[in-house]
Amino acid sequence: MAKKANTILLPLFRHGLLIGLSFVILYPVIFMLSNSFMPHAQLRDPSVVWIPRSLTLDNFRDIMYVMDYWGALRNSLVYTVLPTVLQIAVCMMVGYGFARFRFPFKKFLFGIVILSIIIPPITLSTGMFRTFFNFNPFGIMGGLHALTGGAVPENINLIGTRWVTFIPAAFAASLRSGIYILIFRQFFASMPRELEEAARIDGAGPFRTFATVMMPNASNIIITALMLAIVWNWNDYYTAATFIRIRPTMATALSEVQSMLQQLPAVLGGYQNLTIVTTRIQAACLLGIAPLLLMYVALQGKLTESIENAGLTGM
Repeated sequence: MAKKANTILLPLFRHGLLIGLSFVILYPVIFMLSNSFMPHAQLRDPSVVWIPRSLTLDNFRDIMYVMDYWGALRNSLVYTVLPTVLQIAVCMMVGYGFARFRFPFKKFLFGIVILSIIIPPITLSTGMFRTFFNFNPFGIMGGLHALTGGAVPENINLIGTRWVTFIPAAFAASLRSGIYILIFRQFFASMPRELEEAARIDGAGPFRTFATVMMPNASNIIITALMLAIVWNWNDYYTAATFIRIRPTMATALSEVQSMLQQLPAVLGGYQNLTIVTTRIQAACLLGIAPLLLMYVALQGKLTESIENAGLTGM
């Protein structure tokens, strides 16, 4: 009897838990979709609950004008996607080095990588801001300034330029780089050494072996790490607000969209109407995540395959 009860109650519990989790995850998405295409007059209509009686694109048209959507999208692509590709490439090589090579202080350096995962990025903000505001690597700029009699500036202000994202990416010091290094290190450590030995017999050096043998076998994990990095960097408000500032990205534009709307009475008809603000904000959120949704739809097959076959190997 108890066994029969377990066979009934356990599936019910599992299904109830899954339905509850699905509701918590999907409710904000459904609310956003419903309000984005809903005319603002229907938002206070008690007869309209989820499905609008009519659809409108006015919310999207107004919000694209208010937040300069195409400008924010362009800045996000320049300051997010391109540095992310560089970041993943560097982290992949660093992870391969930790997995396959022996060098002094290897364990100590890998411990620093693990520590970088634990330390919140905001705790490093003051030092990084000072570094970028008065950029003078190893005193080189100061030396050139003295040698040229002041023709070369003593330091360079990089705040607001794309270098504030490219330089950390080139040195595997960007957002969550430690996680990517750990993932790649674990993956490459799990691969058979016979692959490298066969490449070495054919006369391939370390870099050629990495480029022609190891990388093709790691294509799924590369795509997974790249997708995670793009999503995290795309939504990163801290870096954009602290170091880019003068060029709004999607994250900073979304965070300021309500104040932008309230500064445009012509668009809102006197910004006192909360329903207009609400529908425009939901449209802004949908536009903000639209590129990520398209990326996921295009690459979800690769992502699923990597999780099933490669993503958890050696971890």
